[in-house]
Amino acid sequence: MNRAIKILMLFVFVVTGSVFAQLKVDYEYYKLDNGLKVVLSQNKTAPVVTVAVYYNIGFRIEPKDRTGFAHLFEHMMFQGSKNLGKMEFIKLVQSNGGILNGSTRFDFTNYFAVVPSHKLETILWAEADRMTGLDITQENLTNQQGVVTNEVKVNVLNQPYGGFPWLDLPQAANENWYNAHNFYGDLKDLDAATLADVKDFFSKYYIPNNAALVVTGDFEKEDAKTFIKKYFGKIPAGKMQPVPDISEPRQEKEKITVKVDSLANKPAIAFGYKMPAVGTPEYFAMGVIDQVALQGQDSKLYRNLSLKKDIIQVFTEGSIPDLAICLITTDQCYGIFIFFMKTILPPKRSWHRLTKCLKDSQKNH
Repeated sequence: MNRAIKILMLFVFVVTGSVFAQLKVDYEYYKLDNGLKVVLSQNKTAPVVTVAVYYNIGFRIEPKDRTGFAHLFEHMMFQGSKNLGKMEFIKLVQSNGGILNGSTRFDFTNYFAVVPSHKLETILWAEADRMTGLDITQENLTNQQGVVTNEVKVNVLNQPYGGFPWLDLPQAANENWYNAHNFYGDLKDLDAATLADVKDFFSKYYIPNNAALVVTGDFEKEDAKTFIKKYFGKIPAGKMQPVPDISEPRQEKEKITVKVDSLANKPAIAFGYKMPAVGTPEYFAMGVIDQVALQGQDSKLYRNLSLKKDIIQVFTEGSIPDLAICLITTDQCYGIFIFFMKTILPPKRSWHRLTKCLKDSQKNH
């Protein structure tokens, strides 16, 4: 490396370090008497405020006989509550110029709304109303069972590579049921859900001591604390459920699984690596490896795949990329998904040579 480049890199490191040294995020943690965790982060850059609620139940840690319930409840939370009718939570946010959404993740389900700052109290009231009095009726349950079932069929089961990142690799890589079951939910479990099952699930997991409330943006902390205590403080705590064991047995040899997908007209390949323990130096080192070796079209992985024309033939017409590389990380597995979109494997070329190319891309890092 020549001297000029070294000086430039040093300058970048110094400037970057200076910027990070000045970065300060305002935050405050505290907990209500009922166990609700609260995070306040004030930022008056824009006159908006975000309210988010995280429930400690996701599709990985849902009960064994209740697969799909975590995702089902993401939908149920918009079907009405004690003081808000069906879909009125959405109307409340959008009619005030806000946006909202929810998502089901491996270990939690979250809901958020971004609204003008003067509507903070209104949204806190609405979120508390959902937590304390969700409208769980047979009509709403039947409706959302159909919605979720159709969503799974349309977006997963009837799509090429539909379950590749979220279903196929985890089930091939892991042994523990919690890490290896159908995260979208077995349709038979969803169809068999009764009103009593759903009410029981809500009473166990949608309780203040199993949730975290986050308020960030343009607001006054004392006002926020007053509103939070007023609306959430009176919700009674529930009985916490046992935390499932999600550990995996030590893997001693490589696992290889092949799946035939009749809907996919191009091949795809995935590599999965067991992750180090969260918070360890090795865990954060994986983030560096991810950026240097795997992320973007200038990464070693992409360049090796694109330039090794003796392994794959690449057609570059149009604006669609030749390769789609999807990277998904959980605390159990680091997944690399390679989709050969316009890339054609030459006849008589071995998958072994391709996988060797992929592995070589990750060496020396």
